Amino acid sequence: MATYTPIEHGKPNWDTVVNQNFKNIDADTNWVSLTINAPFTGTMQFRRRFNIVQISGSISATETVDANVVIATLPVNVYRNNAKTNLHYVVNAGDSTNIANVSLNNDGSVILIQTSADITKTTIKISITAIVN
Repeated sequence: MATYTPIEHGKPNWDTVVNQNFKNIDADTNWVSLTINAPFTGTMQFRRRFNIVQISGSISATETVDANVVIATLPVNVYRNNAKTNLHYVVNAGDSTNIANVSLNNDGSVILIQTSADITKTTIKISITAIVN
């Protein structure tokens, strides 16, 4: 995500380059809206600061969906995980009696694995924090 400028031996103003590189480390995307795939509706946002990615939002569907459906995908420069396994989260699905299983996959896709609720009649609240390696 951050862009770094190489420091060239013997070049003047090397300290300016170093200071700019440190500023780039602290780069923060702030909250950015994600495009949600049909048949889902709602809002989702992401934020990346340092090596932490946060995803937040609420979704529902206009029709019944099968398992393993992509809700949204993070941009390539925001999240790609070199781990061999995807990250799974259990999130709230409408009320205290329903849950949903959501996955943040290595390719940056956010996937609804399954839900105990009728997704056409409830809202799934998503809140994910992940470390980028």
